[in-house]
Amino acid sequence: MRKLIRADIGRILRKANVWIVLAIILAITAFTVLRGIREAPDVDFAFAVHAYEGLGYAGIFTGLLLVLNIYRDDFRSMVFVNVIGRGISRRKLILARFIETLLLLLAIYAAGGILITVLKFVTGASLTADMVLYIVLGCFGDILITSTGIAAAAVIFYLTGNTALGVLGFITADVLIPVALSMINTIPIVARLHLERLYFNGLAFSIMSDFMIGSRAAGVLKLLCYAGVYLAGLVLVSFLVFRKKELDF
Repeated sequence: MRKLIRADIGRILRKANVWIVLAIILAITAFTVLRGIREAPDVDFAFAVHAYEGLGYAGIFTGLLLVLNIYRDDFRSMVFVNVIGRGISRRKLILARFIETLLLLLAIYAAGGILITVLKFVTGASLTADMVLYIVLGCFGDILITSTGIAAAAVIFYLTGNTALGVLGFITADVLIPVALSMINTIPIVARLHLERLYFNGLAFSIMSDFMIGSRAAGVLKLLCYAGVYLAGLVLVSFLVFRKKELDF
């Protein structure tokens, strides 16, 4: 499986669109930070807030990039048929693609972290431990959210093989449903139910908040629930769906 992961990551990194998207993410992050601290009374606090805000755009860009470069390419080129034909199980293939997603997400956010470090020295901002923790936890939450959205899109790809539906699935899971829940929460009676905390987007932010305020036990428990219900659950659904797809060959 390591060879499969290494080969596919190498294929993806040879694509120009990966580097273009990375450049866009870094440019947006730098612009957001520099614009945000320009007139801020507290440069240090503004730097931390806008660093997280700038890196927040990485999720949607990277998610779409990986959905297209991993899952769309698999179905367009029928790579999954060739891989299974060579004796690699469908479970290993699905796990390999999911691990690729996590590794590439981590790499892109790591590049963003390097940029933030450079900007910190360039601007002379001084960040406290809490500010650094805020940025790191924000990125961790975004990685959780984006990887879950991609896993949801993967299920649709394995079920339909349709690029438009796969991309729509990612956008719906990652953007449209959270926006809809935010609108519903404007209703006082519904807001008391905190339905957004049951959805993976809201649960990820809740995990981040728990760690931020020092409630590590609650954060770890929620993280385990998140990993078991959403990440492992979606991968399991992919196993079941792809098994049916494989029987259709």
